[in-house]
Amino acid sequence: MATRLFCLIIVGCMSFVAAADETPQIQVLLSIKVSEKGSNGKSVRVFCDPTIVTSTGKPFSFVAGGTLKPRTGGDELAFGTRVNGTMTGVPDGKIRLAAKVELGNIIAPDVDQETDITRTETLDIRTVLRLGQPKRFEYSDSKWCEVRIEPVSAGKLPIASSATSIGTAPK
Repeated sequence: MATRLFCLIIVGCMSFVAAADETPQIQVLLSIKVSEKGSNGKSVRVFCDPTIVTSTGKPFSFVAGGTLKPRTGGDELAFGTRVNGTMTGVPDGKIRLAAKVELGNIIAPDVDQETDITRTETLDIRTVLRLGQPKRFEYSDSKWCEVRIEPVSAGKLPIASSATSIGTAPK
């Protein structure tokens, strides 16, 4: 009987320690906006601006686009916006973001009817964010990415999000 009691105490302690190590999940709205300054220096072109409802500790993904079956056969070519990643809670109420943003478009050669081309621009983002505080990263003279997280509330759920339209090419 003493052996059984001893085993129960150890199991109870082990489950208590495991529960103390777990970080509570936080549900957030993640917005990633990729933009470019127009050639005139005044206008702004938005390549993608998805808002994703996700939780820390879980993977997320967003796809707006599709695939193109090449006229000459072979593997399909992807186009559109694809966002994949994870977020994890870190001390001081911050959230670590690891995300991959792919912006792809179809390039149609005018002369060659036997060629299909898609072009993809990829951003691999690793950063730490605070709720309600956006970050902006410039990655060329004319292009930038804005990342923002907000807490989820009933009145803040997104109704629709915009994405790269077919035929819009990142330059």
